[in-house]
Amino acid sequence: MKKIAENTYRKEVKRSWWYRWLRGMNYFAFRYWWLILLFFVLFLVAWFFLCYEPCTQCENYNEEKDLIERTYDALDDCCNCDDENFTENEVSDSISDATDHLRDSLGGDTGAITITLTWQTYDDLDLHLVEPSGNRIYFDNKVSPSGGALDVDINAEGGSMTSNALENIYYKGVPPSGQYTVYVHFYERVTTQSSIPYQVYVTLDGKTRTFSGTHSTKGKMNTIHTFNYPQ
Repeated sequence: MKKIAENTYRKEVKRSWWYRWLRGMNYFAFRYWWLILLFFVLFLVAWFFLCYEPCTQCENYNEEKDLIERTYDALDDCCNCDDENFTENEVSDSISDATDHLRDSLGGDTGAITITLTWQTYDDLDLHLVEPSGNRIYFDNKVSPSGGALDVDINAEGGSMTSNALENIYYKGVPPSGQYTVYVHFYERVTTQSSIPYQVYVTLDGKTRTFSGTHSTKGKMNTIHTFNYPQ
C-alpha cells in the first residue's frame, strides 16, 4: 500500500507486459500520428515505383483474337435459330438499280467479289467476310492485305444514321483463291422493332446471288453464305 494523502491509500497493481505494451503503443500513436502517416505515404510511393507494372498488350494478342473469332464462327455454324433463318433467292445478273444507286451514293465500289448488305432500320447491323487465310474483314478491320475492303459502314456508333442502310465489301484486284464465308452480325439495337429484315447480295464476277433474312437477337451472328473463288 502506498499513502497518497492523509487517510488516502492506493494499492499498486503490477501490470502485465502486454498491458504496458498496449499503453505504450497507444501513447506513441497519439503522440506521433504524423510520423506513422508519413511512413505510410512513403511505403505507397516506394511500392508504386518498385513493384507496380502497367498492363501491356500480349505479344500474341492478334493470334489469340483470331482464334477467338474462329471459335465464335464455329459455334455460329452449329446454331440454327428458326427465328433468324435466311433464304436464298434466284440467281440474277445484277442487283437492283436502287441498291446500286444507294451504294454509289455512299461511296461504295465493286470488284471481282462484291458483298452488299442492306436493311431498312436505324439499327446497327455489321457485314463480315472471312477470307481463305482466316482474316476477317469487318468494322474493326476494314482493309485486308489481300485487297479486300469494307468501304461503307453505316449506322455505326458515332457515325451517320439512316433507315436506308447499306454496308459493302469489295476487292480492288484479284481476290485470293479459296473459301470465303459471309456473316451478318446484329451489333446494336436502336429501334423497338422486334425483327430486322435484311438482304445480302453476293456478286462473283458479275453474277449475283441474293440472300434474305431477319435478325431479332442483339449480338447474334448469322452465317449467310460460304463460297469458293474462283468458282
